[in-house]
Amino acid sequence: MFPTLRKVMYEVASMPPMVNANHEVVYGVDGRKIVFSGIRTGVRTSTINAAEDIIRAICRQESISHKQYLFFDLLTHTGYESRELKPGCYKIAQLRITCNSGNVSVEQWMWGRCSPAVENAFDRFIGKTESGSKKNVMHTPGEDGIEMRFLL
Repeated sequence: MFPTLRKVMYEVASMPPMVNANHEVVYGVDGRKIVFSGIRTGVRTSTINAAEDIIRAICRQESISHKQYLFFDLLTHTGYESRELKPGCYKIAQLRITCNSGNVSVEQWMWGRCSPAVENAFDRFIGKTESGSKKNVMHTPGEDGIEMRFLL
């Protein structure tokens, strides 16, 4: 079973303060793994564009160093506007992080699949398709030369 989810507000370093309100993610910490997901559509940026700021906010809230954790970005219709991310559909990526002079930087998004435990924990944010199921809309292994890199 995946741990209880928590919320954290974050600011996007590249945005002026007056448009920097209402950025929020929900996240869970499972051992050394942290999965986060945006929960508000219509904000001025996505979790992909604000990943570094989100990681800093989570680490600050949890009083941890990013160096000991693996971070995963779960994209759903509740936090990421996309034609393919309808209710019940999601994408998940493990983030490859580097740190230069104390600054966190995401270098790569490695797409993959998540376990039923993660799906269940984020169920209210993923939702269900019209047929009542959930599906990962990331490419299947080998499609377009992209392979699944992990199973969370």
